[in-house]
Amino acid sequence: MQEKAENEVTLIRRLLDDLSHTSITELEWNTAQGRLRLRRRAVVPLPAAQAPPEAAAVNAAPADDPPEPPIEQVTAPAVGRIRYRNGLRPGVQLTAGEVIGTVEALGISTEVAAATGGRVKEVLRPPGSVVEYGEALVVLDPEG
Repeated sequence: MQEKAENEVTLIRRLLDDLSHTSITELEWNTAQGRLRLRRRAVVPLPAAQAPPEAAAVNAAPADDPPEPPIEQVTAPAVGRIRYRNGLRPGVQLTAGEVIGTVEALGISTEVAAATGGRVKEVLRPPGSVVEYGEALVVLDPEG
């Protein structure tokens, strides 16, 4: 019995090593003895090295161009289905800490609140869609 368990552990270790060299992020394996689900976070490549300062100066916008207005984003606090409050649409003025809706997952609702005040510029995700943790949901114009 112990030899069988050792063989299974060896098989799982080999499988994990093989999966680490692929882009697969989730694997589910069902057998008569049970189920094994493996998940790993997707690896996001880091941006390439920054250009030298002199190259950045060449590509910089002329000094007389007005700066772009600042924008803020309200992001999802969890993975789940987004439910916006009634009346949330572009043009609506929000205050800091105001709840714009909830993210629901497994019967648990997590409030989504604006960290800063501002006018809703754009609603990025439609109501009822599945969102990821940290995904931008609403764009705010803090000067609006």
